[in-house]
Amino acid sequence: MDILLPSPTPYLEYGSETGPEISASSFHDPDTKNNRDLAIFALEAWEHQWGYVWGMFGDVLTEEWLSFKREQYPEDVGEQEELIRKKWMGRRTTDCVGLIKAYGWFNPSTGAIIYNSGTMPDCSTEDMFADARESGTLDTIPEMPGIIVYREGHVGVYIGSGFAIEAKGTEYGVVKTKLSESEFTHWFKCPYIEYSD
Repeated sequence: MDILLPSPTPYLEYGSETGPEISASSFHDPDTKNNRDLAIFALEAWEHQWGYVWGMFGDVLTEEWLSFKREQYPEDVGEQEELIRKKWMGRRTTDCVGLIKAYGWFNPSTGAIIYNSGTMPDCSTEDMFADARESGTLDTIPEMPGIIVYREGHVGVYIGSGFAIEAKGTEYGVVKTKLSESEFTHWFKCPYIEYSD
């Protein structure tokens, strides 16, 4: 997880809708956790303009959540509280690895994200990368939606055709970026989901 300060980005695209809904209606196989549905989930988070709060994983930001996260992460959330309130209060929020965990903990039947449920552990970016069984440098990335893209302290979800969805930081929220213009250095297959072409 990483709070990134605003910096010039040649390509950065925002979604066009807001709203708390999460739908599994476009999933290929809602009964399994798989790479294609991870990419669809990330695209939906982007389309609905999820915000960024360190330690969140897709829940709607309330006063109770903000208070809890401010106490849990006084620097990463507390020092950003004014901006967080202004931009993200009442919206679904996540941090970078939280976006992947949100998919892992998402129940397609109920539409709820249940903390630490299923086979997705509550892990850090670095733990997820270390647990990966397949990985490589970015120049060798497979053309496969749902691959995780990585740089030290930060991850995103590859959606294909050279684009990734990432929870970029408090200032940005969830955005679409071009890999060729990103700071990602590696890719890996998330070790807690199934992959197929």
